[in-house]
Amino acid sequence: MPNPDPTITSAFAPDLAKIREWLDKTIKAGHFIELVAAILALFTKMAALNAELSCRLAQMRRKHPRSETLDRIERQLTLPFAGIITPPATPDATSDATTAPASPSPPEPKPPRRPHPGRTPPPTTLPRVVAPNSVPASMRVCPKCGAQMITVGHSRCPILDVIPAQIIVRERIDETVACPNDDTIVCADVPRAIVDRGMLGDTLIVEAVADKYIEHMPIERQCSRFARAGAPVMPQTLGRGVHAAIDLLMPIARAIATQTRGPGILGTDATGLPILDPSARDGIRNGTI
Repeated sequence: MPNPDPTITSAFAPDLAKIREWLDKTIKAGHFIELVAAILALFTKMAALNAELSCRLAQMRRKHPRSETLDRIERQLTLPFAGIITPPATPDATSDATTAPASPSPPEPKPPRRPHPGRTPPPTTLPRVVAPNSVPASMRVCPKCGAQMITVGHSRCPILDVIPAQIIVRERIDETVACPNDDTIVCADVPRAIVDRGMLGDTLIVEAVADKYIEHMPIERQCSRFARAGAPVMPQTLGRGVHAAIDLLMPIARAIATQTRGPGILGTDATGLPILDPSARDGIRNGTI
């Protein structure tokens, strides 16, 4: 028999009227093999299209807010062949047409708003700097009688603030002593430092290491910050200081690694992350580290 109309097996724009006509002709002619093959081909194509659209919809929902494009894709996810299998419901002729529609249900009451807990007080462990805010002398004279007003109380307003870091030049003065009776001369020992004979102090290098590996601030940005504060530091100099500090901490890191791997079992958490998987329903599945 001739091949059916292309729109019959199209999953993008099926013509339901032509499908019904073709089904009637095929059933009357007794070509059941062609009928089953056409239906299977249509369902296979529609299932593949539905899976592809579901995968695209999941990706769009992850990266972009909801839009009209998502509504159009969701409408395409409905199988067009469902109109033949399940006919649309028709109103019952015997039903009473004069039945009044059901009254809409009243809206659900909104839950009462909880009172705001107020401002969280600053930690008591931080040092306190008292900043008096006195009434100026021009306002301490009573505008009615002209008498000098006296203090009757104070109100406190704690504010969390910061004192900016101050970059200084610490100048070490090494003493040298000599014996008055002979030529014996003794100099003070140079204290140990992270970088011997370096221009950067230990505190500055430790702060740079913490900013780089805790705050994720590159060396170049730290040098720019020092330059704005009036203390230009070359990135190569600061980088060598950070590298020397890491070398000093390596024995501690090795000891931690040895103790951690000693039992033979290393426990980790189940941090989840999305993984692209074509075999998954939406093309994405949840994995763990």
